[in-house]
Amino acid sequence: MEFSVIVLNWNGREHLGTCFGALAAQTFRDFETIFVDNGSSDNSIEYMRREFPWVRVVVLENNRGFSGGNAAGVAIAEGRAIVLLNNDTRPEPDWLEMLWRCAQLHPDVGVIASHLTDWDGLKTDSAGDGCRVTGRGFGRHRGFAAATAPASGPVFGACGGAAFYRRELIEDIGFLDEDFFLGFEDSDFAFRAQLRGWSAWFCREAVVRHRMSATQGNWTEINVYHGARNHLWVCIKNMPGRLLALYGPLMVGEVLAMAMAACLRGRGWAYLRGVGAGFRGIPGMWRKRRSVQCGRRLSQAALAGKLDGLRFTSRGLRRMLGAKE
Repeated sequence: MEFSVIVLNWNGREHLGTCFGALAAQTFRDFETIFVDNGSSDNSIEYMRREFPWVRVVVLENNRGFSGGNAAGVAIAEGRAIVLLNNDTRPEPDWLEMLWRCAQLHPDVGVIASHLTDWDGLKTDSAGDGCRVTGRGFGRHRGFAAATAPASGPVFGACGGAAFYRRELIEDIGFLDEDFFLGFEDSDFAFRAQLRGWSAWFCREAVVRHRMSATQGNWTEINVYHGARNHLWVCIKNMPGRLLALYGPLMVGEVLAMAMAACLRGRGWAYLRGVGAGFRGIPGMWRKRRSVQCGRRLSQAALAGKLDGLRFTSRGLRRMLGAKE
């Protein structure tokens, strides 16, 4: 079996019919589908067993977050590659076929990013992920016309909302870090893969329409808290020493800018709590850092060449500060 497609769910029953209906309509057929329920209370499990009996169902009594929930799916997956898909998406019928073709053309690539768009397919949500020198991952081409998205090519990583991972890569570096729970776990994974010498690829033709954080929302208290904490952990765990010292002042500046943005959206306390939790978690991340850095195959100079500088466009500033476009 080529693919194991894992769909994680938490109280997202309203989205499941569309998502799994689109999976049933895929032109590529050599895959299994695994539904992992993260402690839902909206009868999602009963709905799935009744409407989509061909799907393998994993029931978790407690919410283990994005990392832990998907790890439960990986634990029973039988495919040669793992494909993650958000529950609030609608993949195009040839989505898996395009991923498979890309994987055949680029056998050395460990991660393949889908082209995530808004629900109407007009604007891009992510054309593969990049990474700033501050350690913050971002969706390339986000907010711009999908028709003008970049051509397929190398990227830093993939948004976990619709991503392909070779099993050999997972066996080499492990999967998503369950300590992260929610947010930046795909950035952390991308960082670890790059440091280990793996590459990532953006497949423009593998299109998935996304409701844009319909289950959680972008500026909820839980997202702001985990985003603040996990961004710090990504840097501590993955950024090599000389680059950490070089880019440290920029990281501090970005933290202050994000704190201001959170305050303007009424989430300042959540952001500060997240930063505090991030500092308290540094000893644990430092222990993981030793393993990551000892296994590093990519030079610091080569990594620096893969990172994006800080570019504050007027559109980006308006979004950060909460202004309407």
